[in-house]
Amino acid sequence: MKKKKKSTLSAAPLPEGQPILSGNISRWAGVVLGGGLTLGTAAFILLVLLLNKRFPLPAAALCGGAAGVWAAAGLYLPFYCRSCRFTLGEGYIEFTCGIFFQLRRRMRLGAVTALSELRTPFSSLTGTRTLHLSAMGGGLVLPMLRRADAETVEGYILLKMGKAGDYA
Repeated sequence: MKKKKKSTLSAAPLPEGQPILSGNISRWAGVVLGGGLTLGTAAFILLVLLLNKRFPLPAAALCGGAAGVWAAAGLYLPFYCRSCRFTLGEGYIEFTCGIFFQLRRRMRLGAVTALSELRTPFSSLTGTRTLHLSAMGGGLVLPMLRRADAETVEGYILLKMGKAGDYA
């Protein structure tokens, strides 16, 4: 049995530009989503072929188009999930994702007013959590983080919020 590592985070300042925590989102999430889309495609094709024996050519065209779209999405999702990463810095948190077009979102930790954690039915299977940071006028979603990373990010943000004195 593995022992859990205790978090050693502190509110002490770091040298400028050095992140506190940096990591990618869970690879299992992309694999599970891609596998689910692939199985959904197979079930859809089977359903269309079994229910539509009267017009075989339109059914085949529909199945081919659906299979192409779903297979492309099933192949794209694991690569997309692999491209997503987050960085927790001294005064900010940043989330970057995208394969062809990189999107970077950054939020100051001092602006965070609420922190929500989302656990989906597949969270226990994939070992992931989704965090939603709320601020005045916006928010930041950190999807499918590994459980340990989510707990570390959540602990550090709550530590910073408690240090500010407004949220203790």
